Amino acid sequence: MARGASLTNPRDSRQLIDEEMATVQILFVVLAALGAHPVGVDSADAARWAQQAQHVTIIRDDWGIAHVYGTTDADAVFGMIYAQAEDDFNRVETNYLNSLGRLAEAEGASAIYQDLRQKLFIDPDTLRTLYAKSPAWLQKLMTAWADGSTSICPSIPT
Repeated sequence: MARGASLTNPRDSRQLIDEEMATVQILFVVLAALGAHPVGVDSADAARWAQQAQHVTIIRDDWGIAHVYGTTDADAVFGMIYAQAEDDFNRVETNYLNSLGRLAEAEGASAIYQDLRQKLFIDPDTLRTLYAKSPAWLQKLMTAWADGSTSICPSIPT
C-alpha cells in the first residue's frame, strides 16, 4: 500500500492503483528486454534490470510528476533515471552522447568542436580507474544510473 494511503479515501485508492500500475509497467518494459535485447545487451543485464525494477515504485501525480520510491538508494536512482527517460528520452540520450564526446554523430558537424572539447577533458580510462577506486555504495549508485537509463531502451521506438 502506498505510504499514507487509506482505502477509505477514493483519491488514495486511485493512487494505490496508479502505484501498482506503475510497478507493473516498469516490470513489463524490463521483462520485455529479456526477449527483445538491443544490440550489446545480454540476458544477464536484462535479468538484473528486472530484479532491480521489482524494488522500484514510480507514482505519477495528477500533473505527471514522478515520485520514485526504492528499497535502497540504488533502487531509487534506477527508478529516477528510468522515469526521466520516460519523460524526455531525447534529453537523456543527448546528455549521454555529449558526455561520450559523440554528439556530432546525432547533431551533425556543428557539434564537432563540442565533442573535441569533451574528448580533451574526459579520459575514459581515468573514469574507469576512478570508478574502480570509488566506495562500493557509490559504485552501486553509478551502476543503477547506467542500468536505469539503459533498461528503458527496448521500449523506445526507433
